[in-house]
Amino acid sequence: MTEFEIIPLSHPQDVDRVRAFYDRADDYVVLEKGKAASDEDVQEFFFDAPPGFTTNVCQRFGMVDAQDRLIAIASLCFGYPYDDAAYIGLLLIDSTMRRRGLGKQFLHHIFDVVRQQDSKNLYLAVLDENRAGRAFWESQGFEVVLTTAPIQSGEKYHVRHRMRRVMGAAR
Repeated sequence: MTEFEIIPLSHPQDVDRVRAFYDRADDYVVLEKGKAASDEDVQEFFFDAPPGFTTNVCQRFGMVDAQDRLIAIASLCFGYPYDDAAYIGLLLIDSTMRRRGLGKQFLHHIFDVVRQQDSKNLYLAVLDENRAGRAFWESQGFEVVLTTAPIQSGEKYHVRHRMRRVMGAAR
């Protein structure tokens, strides 16, 4: 295995490793929901889908290190918010592994998957409070296309910015 490898994640096989990952990346869950990560958050990772969709339109990925330890996770769904679009529900890096280029590496894998599915646009939502996240997405070519009124997430309320990146042709 190279230093890092991107693998598919599935339920129930990967529940324990995703739970262990959430314990190390708990700061984002606290930012989003105002409380520590729970087993419910792990289930949500595997079963969350865009409104009106089932999980069969989504793929879950993990990035593992040389010791097969999960250091990043992502969920990607197709057909939302438009038929020819894809949507990143989550891309999260272990808090001890951030600022090493792993997010960009993982995102480029997602770009390849999106292009293989012929999706024309890639969307995501970033919390207004997550300024570092927004700066990352902007540096990767995403632009804000919609800002929501505050929406409840756990114990907190957030303004969310829907961002879009127009996808080029497959390489």
